[in-house]
Order: sequence, then C-alpha cells, then structure tokens
Amino acid sequence: MNIALISESKRVSPAYLSQVAAALGKQAARDFLPAWGVAATVAAFPNRKATPAGYWPIVIQDNIHEPGAAGFHTDSNHQPYSLVQYSPDWTVTASHELLEMMADPWGNRLKSVSLPAMPGFKAQKVQMLVEVADPCEAFSYTVDDVPVSDFLLKSWYDPLSAAHSKPCSFMGKLMTPREVANGGYCSFVAKDGAWYQITYFGTVKVTKLESLKGSSLRAAVDRYSAKNHKKLGKGK
Repeated sequence: MNIALISESKRVSPAYLSQVAAALGKQAARDFLPAWGVAATVAAFPNRKATPAGYWPIVIQDNIHEPGAAGFHTDSNHQPYSLVQYSPDWTVTASHELLEMMADPWGNRLKSVSLPAMPGFKAQKVQMLVEVADPCEAFSYTVDDVPVSDFLLKSWYDPLSAAHSKPCSFMGKLMTPREVANGGYCSFVAKDGAWYQITYFGTVKVTKLESLKGSSLRAAVDRYSAKNHKKLGKGK
C-alpha cells in the first residue's frame, strides 16, 4: 500500500514533513513488515490535490473541530484515510494511524480470542477489533529522531489469554495477550452481541458501549473513544 503524509497545518514545515514521512516509511519497512507481513511506502505531499491516485492520505490539521472526527475514515469510494489533529506529539499519532491502517485497512478486522474474568465481566471468547496501537497507547520510541508509536505483535492476539515469555508489543512493554497499558484500551464484541471496551486510565475497567455509528467499526470506535476518553493522548 502507498500512504501520503499531508500537512494542512502551517506549524509543520515541508522539510519536517518529509523527515517524518521518511521515518514512518522506515518504521513500516524495518519494524512492522517483519512482525505483520504487511508492507507500505510513505511519502510527503504538499496537499491533497498533489497526491497521486491510489495513495491513502494521513492529513495533519490544526483543528479537527468535531470531537471524534480525527482518526480513521473512508471516503466516497470507500478508500481509507486518517485525520490527525496537530499537537506536540503529532508524529506519534500519525505513526499510530499508519500502523493501524496497515494492520486493518478497512477498519473491520476481528480476531477470535479468550478474555479472562474481570469485574463485571465473565470469562468468555470474544471477537476483538484489530487496533494495533490503542492498547499500548502510552509508549513510543524514535526512528531517526522522529517519535513514533509502539504497536502490538501478533502474539497479543494469541487465542488463549496467558502470560508467556515472548513480547506482545514491539517495545516489549506488554508481555501478556490482551494486556492493556495504562492510558490504553481495546474494543470487542462479546457473546451477547454487544460491544465493550477494556480501558486502563488508572484502573482497569470494562464498559459496555453505546451503539456504534460510523463507516467502519474502527471509525465508530475512534469516534466513541474521542468523546468518552478525555485522557487519550493522540489528538482524538
């Protein structure tokens, strides 16, 4: 896949946009491709009109205006794109969106996994939405001096939830399938057909979601999360 990094914010210089695009391309090829078997190129463009056909845009804006408008979307042709609100850590957010776009371009990928019992929730098999950056939201590292997002490895989605010796995130911060770092969350549909989130903002909590509305599951979850999780740090 080909990804276009575009800035509609004057606070991002063309030179820095190109530097970030190169770092994101390196992260995609060096770190994400070996882990997930998905390849992507990333290139910077001055605006949307200059973007070649077939490129999926990640657009940085000064103000998204509407809560929940940032994150994953699909256009009128059902092609994915992402909006990132400018902030001091916008490069981590852009990396976050890139990695989730690579893992699940259409925003509807589910994996069958087992969840342990938690307060207010019985142990059961669920369908987990593939969002490779949300559970490790708090962690980042640098690629050529550009801060980028940590991401889950396939081991996080192992069918059985049990600790093991292999890492579950690229940085090795998560070591247990379905583990959520402080500041992160994951979303799933349970046996009753309802959607839930596991959140960790000081304490771990399972919350039943309202009806999800959006062009895809991930777009709907992004919108819900932006409106309801004020402590999220990715501009959503």
